[in-house]
Amino acid sequence: MEESKTLLSILREKTECQVNTSREIAEIVGLQRERVASVLSIALKTLRTEERLRAGTERQMGIAGRTLDLIRLLYGNLNAFGEINQAINGKMDRALQIMREM
Repeated sequence: MEESKTLLSILREKTECQVNTSREIAEIVGLQRERVASVLSIALKTLRTEERLRAGTERQMGIAGRTLDLIRLLYGNLNAFGEINQAINGKMDRALQIMREM
């Protein structure tokens, strides 16, 4: 009987030790979950920021493309105006030549 009490006492101590160890492990796991959640939250914020930056870059590239198209159109207009100016100058030269011959 005495031996059974001793064994039960030892078993109780070991069980309490295991319960305490399990509680400590649960606390550690809980802290790790909080840390993981914090890291995931930061990663999500970073991802959202990168998506906004990418969208901004794509928008800027679109604006740059449209600006380049406008510059090309203006350059084409300048070329056309240059050709018109050359034609007018040619006509003026011809008119001056005719006036000199009169």
